[in-house]
Amino acid sequence: MPYRKRSMLALAALLLSLAACGGSGTANPTDSTSSSGPTQPAGIGGSSDVAPTDDPAVTPGDTGVGGASGVCSLVTAQELDSIFGVTGHTTQVIPGPPDTCDIQLDSAPSAAFVYTPNGGRTIFDLLAGGADAEAVGGIGNDAFYSSETLLLVIAEGDAMLSIAVLDEGRTEEERLELMKQIGMIAAGRM
Repeated sequence: MPYRKRSMLALAALLLSLAACGGSGTANPTDSTSSSGPTQPAGIGGSSDVAPTDDPAVTPGDTGVGGASGVCSLVTAQELDSIFGVTGHTTQVIPGPPDTCDIQLDSAPSAAFVYTPNGGRTIFDLLAGGADAEAVGGIGNDAFYSSETLLLVIAEGDAMLSIAVLDEGRTEEERLELMKQIGMIAAGRM
């Protein structure tokens, strides 16, 4: 199965499982952090009905823990540009629970985060027990990479963040390195 399709299916499955466990946060679709202006995302596994806004109350670095604005503030579009080595990333909140940050480059999915600020540790512990979960040191309180879902999952306190990089032009190892860079920044803001 192609990487992007497998990653989107994994993210969709994770979203459903987290929602079944109670998820987190409040629905507040007010984040549109961008280095080149907001765009309507293609969405994760389909289109999103969440339109970008220019809400001045939402700024990069405003983690808004528990709110929809928090997920895309964990790593800004400018930081993503630096990590990926290319400019033009845009971010769009897809409110949950759990909240998702859809990251696009030239109107195509580039990466995504799924954030559970409360109750995430319990879910993390369950997922980390999977046969394909490989511990990743130095990120958050705990982290693991799943070779089956192609996700980096981070626990910081009671919060959990799942990261996917959807760039099919890169090897799995290169995508994992990008996820680690993203995770290092995000864990400090969780």
